[in-house]
Amino acid sequence: MPATTLDRAPTFRFSDLSRAPKSVVQAVEKGPVFLDRRDGDELVLMRRKEAEAERLTLAEVSPLLGAFVGSSDTLPNRLRHLYPWLEFLADDDANTFIKEILQVSKSCASIGRFEPLATTIKAWQSTAEAIAAGWSTESYEWLDEPIIVEKP
Repeated sequence: MPATTLDRAPTFRFSDLSRAPKSVVQAVEKGPVFLDRRDGDELVLMRRKEAEAERLTLAEVSPLLGAFVGSSDTLPNRLRHLYPWLEFLADDDANTFIKEILQVSKSCASIGRFEPLATTIKAWQSTAEAIAAGWSTESYEWLDEPIIVEKP
């Protein structure tokens, strides 16, 4: 099983929260920490942003895993049920999305940080929204030099 940030998390005594809170908080800024209690299970202390990213990732990954198994339909079609906005992407782009989220998922799992997965999915969704709004890379003429306009 790949290592996660919890595998590398430092451990503090629960009493350190009251005796040396600054050192505990400094450690939490770098990642989750364990709080060892004599009278119960260890606690994990982490920033809310990290906890929310993990919760959102689980919410994203659970149905995603279901899309990868148990159907005779093609993977892009199964994912279109999960991400209806994939309909706006060309087949090549949809396949690139699939490959990218698989790779990013594996990479995130290997380090125990899942914010990049949510960012990747949102970026592809934004691309689909732009295409649906009529934006296309084919319709642009890229300029070598900027054109200064009076009132943009």
